Amino acid sequence: MANGEALGVINGNGKYSKLVLGPSTLVPIGAAAGVVITLITGTIYLERKFNSIERQMDNMQLVLNAQLRDIRMSMASRWTAHDMKVWTQELKIKNPTLEVPDSASVVATRDKTALDTPIL
Repeated sequence: MANGEALGVINGNGKYSKLVLGPSTLVPIGAAAGVVITLITGTIYLERKFNSIERQMDNMQLVLNAQLRDIRMSMASRWTAHDMKVWTQELKIKNPTLEVPDSASVVATRDKTALDTPIL
């Protein structure tokens, strides 16, 4: 310590005595050093492990965001039944001589599996 002071403790009699690590110490120096080294090593290991997990989660978040963006883009360009109805009406108006079936009748004649797939 400062000014040549030694590290010490106050014993049961209220007297100050120097702290001496030796045979009378309850914890052997080797065991104390082993515990400290184990704690430091464990802390470094856990820090690396948590950083690795955090990087993996960040990568998964990027992948999920990209997939969500792709899904939203594909949904934005879907051809809906309403779009088909509007298109057939416009086609009938612009081409009065052309025989255009009603979209509802086309949908009614299609089988169930065809209705489950989007119309692109």
